[in-house]
Amino acid sequence: MLTREHSVSRNRPLAARTEPSNPGPASPIRSEEWQAAIAVTALFVLMLFVTWHRWTDPIVDHAREMNVPARILAGERLYVDIMYYYGPFAPYFNALLYRMFGTHLNTLYASGIVCAALVLVMIHWIGRRLMSPWAAALSTSLVLVVCAIGLNAGNYVQPYSYAVLYGWTFAMGALVCALQYLRANDEIAMLVGGLLASGVIVSKPEMTLLGLGPAGVAWAIRNFGAAQWSWRPLLLLIVPPLAIGGLVYGVILWLVPWKLLFTDTYRAFTQPQMVYFAHLLDGTFYWPRTGWAILAGIGVLSCIAGGAALFGLGSDAASSMFRGSRARVIWLVTILGAAAWWYGSSRSAPVDISPLRGAPVVLASIVVTIAWRAHREKSRGAVLSIEEQSLLVITVFSGLAIARVILNVSFASSYTPFTVPTLLLIYVAFLADYLPRFLLATQRARREARHCAMAVGVCLLTTMIYAQFVIARTGKSFEISAPRGTLLTRPIVGRPIADAIRFVDEHTMPGEYLGSLPQGTIVNFLADRRNPLREEIIVPGYLTPDREADAIERMSARQVRVILVGNVLTPEYRDNAFGIDYNRRLMQWVEANYHPVATFSDQGGAELRFGERAFFIRAYERNE
Repeated sequence: MLTREHSVSRNRPLAARTEPSNPGPASPIRSEEWQAAIAVTALFVLMLFVTWHRWTDPIVDHAREMNVPARILAGERLYVDIMYYYGPFAPYFNALLYRMFGTHLNTLYASGIVCAALVLVMIHWIGRRLMSPWAAALSTSLVLVVCAIGLNAGNYVQPYSYAVLYGWTFAMGALVCALQYLRANDEIAMLVGGLLASGVIVSKPEMTLLGLGPAGVAWAIRNFGAAQWSWRPLLLLIVPPLAIGGLVYGVILWLVPWKLLFTDTYRAFTQPQMVYFAHLLDGTFYWPRTGWAILAGIGVLSCIAGGAALFGLGSDAASSMFRGSRARVIWLVTILGAAAWWYGSSRSAPVDISPLRGAPVVLASIVVTIAWRAHREKSRGAVLSIEEQSLLVITVFSGLAIARVILNVSFASSYTPFTVPTLLLIYVAFLADYLPRFLLATQRARREARHCAMAVGVCLLTTMIYAQFVIARTGKSFEISAPRGTLLTRPIVGRPIADAIRFVDEHTMPGEYLGSLPQGTIVNFLADRRNPLREEIIVPGYLTPDREADAIERMSARQVRVILVGNVLTPEYRDNAFGIDYNRRLMQWVEANYHPVATFSDQGGAELRFGERAFFIRAYERNE
């Protein structure tokens, strides 16, 4: 894995290393840096234009992200009046943004765009620690299209959770600080990394290891083999999270009853429907098919690597595609990869296949290989190159990022934006740099193999850009417009929501309570109507029997005049339809105390029944 430029310095003590001087203004590398940066920036602007106002999915968690900060501004208390499962930073920060810039979707969009830009800048900076300017630009562009402004899975502009977005942005910053500490022994970088890790903790506590783990690994690498370990940088890393996290959550524990904060939350996530969803999410539900998908993913990766290497051999007059030990190894890798791809695909249906599926094996292999090399170099009195050390830290970060979806790493999930960005970076680095160096002997063959791998990446990027364009311009074409914001979505979803907003405007007053079951509080936000429930969304397992009784009591006590019930199907939670497969008691109370007055749908009307495939919203008015 060592590059030629690192081979001289790898036997020097780590502290004695110096970074190469910056190239002058006329340097080709400096020129490539600017060209690559301009290309990524232009793509960012283009994708924003193509996807403008199309980032929202109206019937999932996005409604919660819009409405919770507005409820906080109205005086409701997080965790007490509002059921919330993450840290307090995101809703209070977004409430502050609402106060400063207005309670409007554009406020959230602007925050998401800024976070997307920050993450992309950091991804590009990290990529340049491992590869050339254009390879780093390719990996950044893939993250841009797949994660930052993707429409088919999720994005940063309107994420399923701003707590995750802010936590991810803080974690990426902490990773940058870890790499800077590794390169320059910069203790200030560790302090800043600790402060950013504090942001992770108060945004989404489950991501704590993502914020602290890579910096901890960087500290361990710095001290590995030293006669005396330096503890000051570690203290600078861990004291801020302990102090800030302890203060924030200490105040919350003081203000919020334990039952509301932990007991109810824990009980909800141990319900059978939530356990079912967790197994779907991490891939264990489909085991061993997800295992075969991992094998197929490794096969796809091997075919790409082998094909690029064969192209390199074929382009070099000094090499042969069919003779020599290297050619035999490359053919073996390619053939075995094709066999793994075919066999794994045949055994994995209906699980989708992509190179990302092989991530657990790829990342584990990198960690084991670098750890073995570190041990071997230590026995020689030497250390790893800064490139390998950086790769290890980035790999640890990537492994922690995919932990929740460990057997189910995919391009097509709402979790994709927060699991695969650095993984994409590692894949591009290996295909465009590391593997050509490892498999090929001559500079020309390596260069042509890199060009081939980059061409494959560009083709993939172009295909994804085209797919986003098709989704944006043909799929998300219906406009929902209200004083609090505008969004474009699929007509089958958008038309019922727009009709429901008009109905609510005509039959209720601004600020009046409106029941929106089970996942319809986007109507509350856009129409400026209050939610009588603690819950913003209701999925199978969320409303345990006592919380279901509390929901009934709240709507009864607030004399809610209108309740909207959407036919939102949730097979991913095992129970499919609200009021039929789960929370029947709540639906029975609605039907006993309210009568249907309108049905909003893109197809059909009053004859539609809950549990059917069609999405619709039925309005109920209270019996007098």
